Amino acid sequence: MGCPDYTAIRRQCYDHAMAPLQRILYIDDHQDILEIGKLALVKLGRFQVDTCDTSQAALALATAAPDSPPDLIVMDYSMPEMDGRTLLDLLRALPGWTDVLAVFSTAHGPEDQHGRLQGPGIIGQVRKPFDPLQLAQRLRDLWQAHHDGVAGTPAA
Repeated sequence: MGCPDYTAIRRQCYDHAMAPLQRILYIDDHQDILEIGKLALVKLGRFQVDTCDTSQAALALATAAPDSPPDLIVMDYSMPEMDGRTLLDLLRALPGWTDVLAVFSTAHGPEDQHGRLQGPGIIGQVRKPFDPLQLAQRLRDLWQAHHDGVAGTPAA
C-alpha cells in the first residue's frame, strides 16, 4: 500500500488558488441581453465585467489592452459581423490573448453549429434564453470543471 501523492494534491490546490474566475469580457450584439447578463454577473456573481456589443468593439478593446486579457470571454455565437468562433480566433491571435478561455452563448444547440462551439479553450456553452439568476453559477461551474480536468491531467 503506497502513500498518497501529496505533490499532485498540492499542485491541484495551487492550480485552483492561481486560477480564480474574476474578470469576464461579455460580448453580445443584443443590448438587452448584454445589460441583463452584465447585471447578473456583477451583482450576483461579483465579477468584474467589460462588455462589447460588436465584434469590432471587442477587437478594439483587446488590441488596446494586450497585457490585460480577461479570465473568460462569454460571447454570442451568432453576431451580424462575424460568428463567435471567427471572433474568438481573431482575439486569440492577439499578443497576450492566446490562452483566454471562452464560453459561447447561443439559442442553438451544439449540434446546430457542426462542432464550431467546441475546441481547445472553449469550456462550454450557455443556452439562450438563460436564467440571469443562474448565469454566474453556470460560468463558475464551467470554469471549475475545466480546471478540475486540467489539474487532473497527468503531467507529460
